[in-house]
Amino acid sequence: MGHYSKECENLTPAELKKVKNKQRKAKKKAEMEQQAAAAIAEKKEHHAKSKQASGEDGEAHPPPSEELMPEKLASVSDPLQQAIRFLIPLQSFAASKIDTHLLAYEIYSRKEKPLLMLQSIKRALSVDSRHPQLQKFLLLFHTSMEKKVNFLPSPLPDFMKREMDKIYNTVNLEQLKLNVEEQINN
Repeated sequence: MGHYSKECENLTPAELKKVKNKQRKAKKKAEMEQQAAAAIAEKKEHHAKSKQASGEDGEAHPPPSEELMPEKLASVSDPLQQAIRFLIPLQSFAASKIDTHLLAYEIYSRKEKPLLMLQSIKRALSVDSRHPQLQKFLLLFHTSMEKKVNFLPSPLPDFMKREMDKIYNTVNLEQLKLNVEEQINN
C-alpha cells in the first residue's frame, strides 16, 4: 500500500475496494477514449486516402484490372448449382411462364433429379400442354424414366409410376413421338 496516499491507509477494506474500482473504471474509460480517438483518426486518414485515390475531379477510378478478368468472372465452379440459385426465384415470380418450367426441367435433368424433373413437367403442363419444347421433354422424360424408375430408392418407383401414369394417360405417346419427329424434321 506504499503507492496510496495516507488517506487510503485510513480507509476500511470495503472503502479501499471502492476506490480501486473507481480507479480501474477511470483507467478503462481513458483507454476506451484513446481507442475511439484512434479509430476516428484512422477513418479520417482512410477517407483522405480514398479521396486522393479518386483524384481531384472527385470521380472514382475503376478497381485494379486483376479483379475484372473476364475469364475469372465467366467461369463458375458449379454452373448447375448457380443455375438453380437463379431458377428458384424464377419459379416463384414467373410461375405462369412456360419457359421457367422448361428451364427447370433442363437443369434438373442435367442434375439427374427425377422428382424435380417430374415437378417441372407437371407445372409446365398446367401452363401450356401444347408447347413444342414441352412435347419433346415429355418424350425424353418418359424414355429416361422407363429405364431408370426401377433403380430409384425404395418408395420412389411406385410413386413415379403412379405420377407418370397420371401424365401419360392423358397423352398419346405415339402421337407425341410423331409431333416431336415432325418438329425435328422442320
